[in-house]
Amino acid sequence: MKINRVLFFAMLCILLFAGCGKKEVPHKELNLEFYYVADYWDSYDLSKSAFPSREAFESATAQYMKEIEELLGIYNWWEKSGVQADTLEFSVEMGRIGHSGTNYLGKTSDKRLNSNLVLSLKALEAGHGADALLAHELTHIMCGPSFSQSLEEGLCDYVNYRVGMVSYIWDERPDWTRVEIFKLLFPRYLKAFSQDEQDKIIEKVGQEGGYPYGYETANSRLWYFYSELFVEYLVEKYGMETTLNLIRNGETEDDYVKYLGQTLEQVKEDWHVWMDEIEPSMSLKELDDLEQENIKKFDAAE
Repeated sequence: MKINRVLFFAMLCILLFAGCGKKEVPHKELNLEFYYVADYWDSYDLSKSAFPSREAFESATAQYMKEIEELLGIYNWWEKSGVQADTLEFSVEMGRIGHSGTNYLGKTSDKRLNSNLVLSLKALEAGHGADALLAHELTHIMCGPSFSQSLEEGLCDYVNYRVGMVSYIWDERPDWTRVEIFKLLFPRYLKAFSQDEQDKIIEKVGQEGGYPYGYETANSRLWYFYSELFVEYLVEKYGMETTLNLIRNGETEDDYVKYLGQTLEQVKEDWHVWMDEIEPSMSLKELDDLEQENIKKFDAAE
């Protein structure tokens, strides 16, 4: 009996110590307020878009933000800059532009934050009911700027294809991975580039600095693809927390060594090996057929 009591109290002390060692931070929620430059749902026919009504857009925004917090583990993300707030104001614009955009988080008062969302009507209308832009822009707002625009855009696309209505492919074929799809589609994109052009684009992936190319150019699209693949690799190899520490807290390219233990050049050498070893489990025809089936289903539902 004496031995049992000793063991009991020893276990009790261990449990109490473990419970006191790390307190879980309560997850807070921001109140979201939306302000529109115009009544876009009255001005444009958005009935076949991912957001057929204002209510659908606002509901999706709130849901996406919760999913992004969970995927990245960035609860209470606005407090990273030392801001205590209870409300986030969105100024929303839509226009016939080629790409969507946003600005980073701003502060309007002690308890209120603000940001803007500029959404491409062209992208919404071309999506056949899927959304390929909102989660990307929300990730910019929630994660903030990075020393590397390549890492920042790569992370936003990483999130974009895991959060929101664009994920119909994985709803129907969860065994397919984003990396496999990229590997399969690359020949279509790469045939427009010489090997020297490809090498120059790959060289800019993960580097310190801003956008190396203009928006909506072929070089820019390939840079985006490779940037996402690079983040895919970093998350798989080093984990989400370490990857986010590099992207959100790194200050220069030298910080690859600080957070990953290797230089950028060394990390990219391993990344190339990783990409070369990818063997897609689907064919290009299967991927195309699924895309066309989704479009037919959406059109039939209308």
